[in-house]
Amino acid sequence: RRALGLSTLLLLNDFTALALALPKLSSKELTQIGGGAPRPDSPLALIGPGTGLGVSALVPHPGGWRALAGEGGHVSFAPLDERESVVWRYAAARFGHVSAERLLSGPGISLIHQALCERDGEDDAPREPSWISAQGLAGRDARCRETLEIFCGALGSAAGNLALTLGARGGVYIGGGIVPRL
Repeated sequence: RRALGLSTLLLLNDFTALALALPKLSSKELTQIGGGAPRPDSPLALIGPGTGLGVSALVPHPGGWRALAGEGGHVSFAPLDERESVVWRYAAARFGHVSAERLLSGPGISLIHQALCERDGEDDAPREPSWISAQGLAGRDARCRETLEIFCGALGSAAGNLALTLGARGGVYIGGGIVPRL
């Protein structure tokens, strides 16, 4: 602070800073997925996969909003179907605890793909997330496509759980670097 000549210097978690920006975004800067309209003066949730899984929220506060900073990406991943259970078992065997971030991140895309390779009795050597995404989006590789389906389904579940946890009737916002590429 002194070296920069500032009277105040605040350090924020990146997703806390992104959450604080939510009320400033125009409708042109947002793409709505799903129906319904946000309720004013209700909590807003933010989740986003990138290098890790960022999670934050805004809650109404007199005179504005209060950001909730935490490490929500480290909550336990809960599989919803057999495909997700295959991935969970693979990750649990390698790492013990399987957090949401373990799967909902760039490295998570690779891990999901590795789990599917092992399930199919093939070499589970890690592949780059960008390669997996490109192959899956282009429809050139069924396993890569399945990887993206599992990733997006698990992200939807995590976002839904966050909405329920926070009562985020003001909306659930998805940020991070991966989703725009998908």
